[in-house]
Amino acid sequence: MCQEDQAAKAEKRRRRKQKWQTRGRIVLLLMSCTYYGVFLRIVWTGYLTWIGIAVGTIFLAPNILIPAIGLAGNRTWEKRLGRAFGCLAIATLVVLGALVFWPERPGPWKPYSFDAEIAALEASRAVPDQDNAALRYDTALASVDVNDRPDLGDGDADLLRELTRRPWRAADQPEASAWLDSHATILDELLQIGRMEKCRWPVNADFDPKGPMPYRKLGYSAQLLALAGNRHLGEDRFEEALQTSFCLLRSADHMRQQPSTMDFLVSFGCEGMARKMIRHILVRNPLSPSDIERITHRLPAATNTWKEDITRLLEFDEYRYAQFMAPIYEINEQGKIRFATCCPLFSKDNQDPKAPKGRLWQLYCYMNMPLDPQGVWPMARQESARIAHFLQSGPTARIPDDELLLEGPFFDLITRLLANAPRYAARHMFFDAYLYGSFGKHYATRLAQRRATWLLLGLRQYRDKHGVWPPSLDLISERIPPEMSDDPTSGSAFVYALDGDTFKLYSKGLNRIDEHGREGHNKATDRNEDDIAIWPPYVPEPQPETEAETQEARDEMMKQLAEIYGQRHVKDMLSEPNDE
Repeated sequence: MCQEDQAAKAEKRRRRKQKWQTRGRIVLLLMSCTYYGVFLRIVWTGYLTWIGIAVGTIFLAPNILIPAIGLAGNRTWEKRLGRAFGCLAIATLVVLGALVFWPERPGPWKPYSFDAEIAALEASRAVPDQDNAALRYDTALASVDVNDRPDLGDGDADLLRELTRRPWRAADQPEASAWLDSHATILDELLQIGRMEKCRWPVNADFDPKGPMPYRKLGYSAQLLALAGNRHLGEDRFEEALQTSFCLLRSADHMRQQPSTMDFLVSFGCEGMARKMIRHILVRNPLSPSDIERITHRLPAATNTWKEDITRLLEFDEYRYAQFMAPIYEINEQGKIRFATCCPLFSKDNQDPKAPKGRLWQLYCYMNMPLDPQGVWPMARQESARIAHFLQSGPTARIPDDELLLEGPFFDLITRLLANAPRYAARHMFFDAYLYGSFGKHYATRLAQRRATWLLLGLRQYRDKHGVWPPSLDLISERIPPEMSDDPTSGSAFVYALDGDTFKLYSKGLNRIDEHGREGHNKATDRNEDDIAIWPPYVPEPQPETEAETQEARDEMMKQLAEIYGQRHVKDMLSEPNDE
């Protein structure tokens, strides 16, 4: 009886053990399937190398196969596979440990750089020094102080900006005029530079904010030219105004000869200032046929070269991407290449190559970076092709939400960061879908403004021949290239209507809604209007403030006065009678 009880207890313990083993297999299988799903998602990103995929498979596959075979009841193969995968895991750990603690070859190491590729790019862009306007800019702007501004009183920055957009007279703004006259030397030099066609600054592929392009000084010089040109317009010096606008157009072309999107954006600003002056000249100034001919030859072409431009910009961003990733590698005097012992993209501190922390970073790179630095270029081209695919239909192409950094799937962001954090960072620094989409909208807007300026040229030619502005844009179709009547922002024709002895010309903008030439925030309707006013220049109407807004502004002013003078002094000041 005792033996039977012991046998029953042993059987009960065996069944309990089997039950817990089964539960353990199920839990392990479910957890492993979850982790393996994440791993497959990481593999799907394409960020892992074959080493990373192999190591991940070695450690995750047994945790699925072994419990699955155990649940199937094949205990023999469960044990055999457990031993086999255990030995394989130990061997893998031994190899990884050897890589961590194996002594490195001594000698100085320096960050790797794609200098040869950058030098080849520079050589393809080179022009003789005597023909290079960039050298003249550097000399002319060397002593320029970008903080030197005229003292125009309260709101001087807004007033100065306004004077670069409309004609003005020295008699109305004597301080601004005197300040502008003090810069006559630099203005004369800029006009001379505006006669040069070629302009090449050294490429800035190292992601250095203090690169060779003097952006602030170039913007400052463009503002000087715009101020001078609009003063010429206001004082009826038509020829000088025309020459200044031509100089600004050439400055914009100089910027477009550079390889980055930032250069294009700077060029948009220069060209916009010139177009405003040329529009005033075309509508309000007397012009001879030779003047019309000169303007025709100097206006920038308004054909849509989006595909060519975006291809060139993306190719340069491939260089920037590769140069950014290059310091992940190091090279010594003998030409031996290895992974850096720390992440140079986020930390510039040198690290002891014998430190386990540095070796662990190297192991991380083995999992997701090619062993040869040249393998970075296919990564760059892959990211470039991804953006090109979305933008190939045109500058206003819609970018899918899942490609945007802040609107894409959170799980995708996490898996890419786990797979290769530097690569994911580089992707959104140089091939950010949102930034390229925004650039496309700016591009389309500037293209629309170019085409509308060509329409103004055709309208002026019609008026010179018939004495009146045409009743319809169809009557000038023979005077302008056919594509000029197509608005690249709205996808339809420009809006044109006679208004007494003048006219209105504008684009419906990117929202494709006719808002009668208005742009900016409209408080009355509480919506943003984005029409692109060509003629007449749009001047926002003053928006009436509500009583609540007026009271809020008054309270804010009182708060500032109290902080300066004290609450009691402000109350006493308000209680005093006004002598006036």
